[in-house]
Amino acid sequence: MQKPYNCGVNTISFIAARLRELRKRNGLTQERVAELAKIGYKYYQLLESGRKRHIWVDTVERLAAVHEVALHEFFAPEMLAVAGPDGERGKPAVGRGRRVL
Repeated sequence: MQKPYNCGVNTISFIAARLRELRKRNGLTQERVAELAKIGYKYYQLLESGRKRHIWVDTVERLAAVHEVALHEFFAPEMLAVAGPDGERGKPAVGRGRRVL
């Protein structure tokens, strides 16, 4: 059986910050994100706070999918803006808009 990836401190800090950023942008609670990603609420809290040192790529993929971003977008230094119904760029939101480059 494979072991989870042991992330370095910088990677864990980046993942924690990105999870927090996406969750807040989309107006979701930690509990709701965990529910949508099908992971435990306490586990999600540990991830977002940066206190969890091991994480599966599959878990990161599921968390990115909750926010409708691809894995490469999740790890990108800058998030892609999302065009709203009127074509204006705005913050990403779950279930609305389309990605623009």
